[in-house]
Amino acid sequence: MKFLILITLIAFNTIAYSQSVSNNTAESNPIKNNSYVIGVGNSDNSVYENILSFLQNNTAIDVYAICHSHNIIGFEVLNNEYKSYDVIRDLLESEFESLILLRKNESIFTKDCSDEILKQ
Repeated sequence: MKFLILITLIAFNTIAYSQSVSNNTAESNPIKNNSYVIGVGNSDNSVYENILSFLQNNTAIDVYAICHSHNIIGFEVLNNEYKSYDVIRDLLESEFESLILLRKNESIFTKDCSDEILKQ
């Protein structure tokens, strides 16, 4: 009888512990926001302005840095709707005809665009 009670208690504690561990890992790993930096290579500034407006009006995107002198836009995807750069690129290329889109590194904001970013 003691053996049966001991096995029952061990099984109960194991189940409770595993539920506790799985709940803690879900809370410690929130959805990661993805940030991207793009450059618009088109010589026509209206294309850059239209893309900037499109991104600013999208509720799933937060534009955090703009560099007009180099046509650079830094933005963050808020809810993983756009899971990769390729998805963003495809979306923009489908919206804007003959778009020249360049993937940039965030370091451009501290190097080439530092004066403009400081003014924002």
